Amino acid sequence: MKISHLILLLILTSSGFTQNVYYDHNYSSPFIVFSDNVNLREGPSLKSKIIATVPSRTILNPSNYDWQNDTINGVAGRWLAVVYNYKTCFVWNKLVTQSYFRSQLNPKDRFLIKHAKNNSFEVKIFKEDVFIKSLLLPNLNKQKYNCGFSLGETYNSDGKDIFVFCFDIGSQFYQWDGQDLTRFNKELKDSSFLHYNQSSIRQIVGNSVNFRSAPSIHADVIKVLEFGSKLALVKDYFIRDTVNNVHGYWAKVIYNKKTGYVWHTYVSRYSFESYKDKSLHFIIKYGNLWHENEILAIKDNKIIDAYYFIGLSNFKGAHSMGNMGLDNVAEFIGVSYNANCGGQADGDVIIAWDGKKFHKFTDEYGSGDVVGFEQYDLIFPSSIKGESEIIKIEYTVGDHIYTYTEKGEINFESINRQFLSRNYSYNNDSLVEINSQTKILEKLLKQYFPDFKLEHFSEGDLNNDGFPDIIINALDTLGRYNNYNIYEKKPNKTLLLILLNDKKGGYIIKTYSKKLIYHKDNYPLSKFTITEIGFKIYINYSSDYGNKGISMQCEIYYIFDTEENDFFMKKIIVYSPSEKGDGDWTKKEYNYNSKKILFEDSYHPAIDFDYPN
Repeated sequence: MKISHLILLLILTSSGFTQNVYYDHNYSSPFIVFSDNVNLREGPSLKSKIIATVPSRTILNPSNYDWQNDTINGVAGRWLAVVYNYKTCFVWNKLVTQSYFRSQLNPKDRFLIKHAKNNSFEVKIFKEDVFIKSLLLPNLNKQKYNCGFSLGETYNSDGKDIFVFCFDIGSQFYQWDGQDLTRFNKELKDSSFLHYNQSSIRQIVGNSVNFRSAPSIHADVIKVLEFGSKLALVKDYFIRDTVNNVHGYWAKVIYNKKTGYVWHTYVSRYSFESYKDKSLHFIIKYGNLWHENEILAIKDNKIIDAYYFIGLSNFKGAHSMGNMGLDNVAEFIGVSYNANCGGQADGDVIIAWDGKKFHKFTDEYGSGDVVGFEQYDLIFPSSIKGESEIIKIEYTVGDHIYTYTEKGEINFESINRQFLSRNYSYNNDSLVEINSQTKILEKLLKQYFPDFKLEHFSEGDLNNDGFPDIIINALDTLGRYNNYNIYEKKPNKTLLLILLNDKKGGYIIKTYSKKLIYHKDNYPLSKFTITEIGFKIYINYSSDYGNKGISMQCEIYYIFDTEENDFFMKKIIVYSPSEKGDGDWTKKEYNYNSKKILFEDSYHPAIDFDYPN
């Protein structure tokens, strides 16, 4: 579960589990149009053709992580590459939101926020798709606005939803009663959800715990400490030791102005308050095993429930998140692990609290590699793309690569190897998968192509009939038993499958190919882009990161012929490293305007060796 940690984990949203308080914009998350009648253009320039004009609150997904700087009317900004109606276009970044969120109490209430002039910020309020009003609120901090989010109802909010608006320095609290936003001037007993800077004061999380004069089971006991005793932590991993056949560490601490040592599993690792229940707080402590952690729910200095979970060594922090729009959850607990460098894993553990007990929700950890990435994104009902009572999980695996353009320029882009979105309901103990586009397509593959596993797909109007179609990438990695009952893995082979909308709510299989993407020692990345007259397939072959063999990048263009009612290859552009080994890449272009090659018969002319059967 790869997430974007800039300063802190705050609320699980669509870009991994995090929405960061201090950020310019996370360019992997969707952009939301703030102004009305915003032009989307074919290229990153005011001179480019206008593809569409869209209203406020339009969701634009990023096309890639690239942008282009520009200056318009003396104001510096950048053009963002986005996807609208399944086509790539560009929008001026000053016209999209800096922040957007929904109310946790009523996810139909949605809010767009943008920095305004004269020390103020503007909030646009919608109920579903209906614009209600716009408010200009004073920026008391006189700092650049960064983001806002909902806490939901707190113990002292009198049934109202509490919003937090964050700036470069400081934050402001407002309350929402369903009609108006007013200042929330009451104090929460804990605002640690705004940062992860905890003091060195820790608690004893055990009964009759020995506070010793030296880091040894044989050292003198200075005092026996009871549950809840507070002490100052000097170093939690002071010295490694084995006690009663259990490997662990002694923590160096200060209690009552005396320095001593306590077995580290009895010292709290992190603590934070529930802002739903004034008498409740949570403590995270070390478990007995490596990477094992335990969270305790504490009331009146007593443990009312405990939950074990597996974490990572690079612990970042934890906080209460509210119920995220789910009625059967009192609040979610988010525990964050942050990769400090390439090669480390990061991710989140999410635990549901029903007011009396902990329940497992989900935990995922992704690659922290500099090039490769994994993302496991939760979209709750109160997330900007959320749906009522549905939890969406988007799973993404890919690589950050350099791509080459027709102009010979090098662009940095993130290409997915896998991208699947699933829908779930939650019953206080488990996530239960329900119907989704992914599940429908997997069922179709199982029926017609049982050896292939769905990797990713794109939706768009491939044949220009006004209805969305689908192009699928599926991989054959399934094994089989031979005549000697020995399990053999099949060679990788990609199935590209085109489904056309039947205009009745379903799809028909139009055409497919199992030889368009070449496999040998290579695991290519692919991407589909919808064009004005068909679609483009981008294929990246790389010898990096475990792949062997060819290095090459291909752009294959297809058009839909209405007379033939089929797809034909129009053009292929191939980029490959120079044979001189000087770092330059060469470009070759193949045009098929006079020769009609069907999608099912197309192949790479640049590859001179045989395809697998």
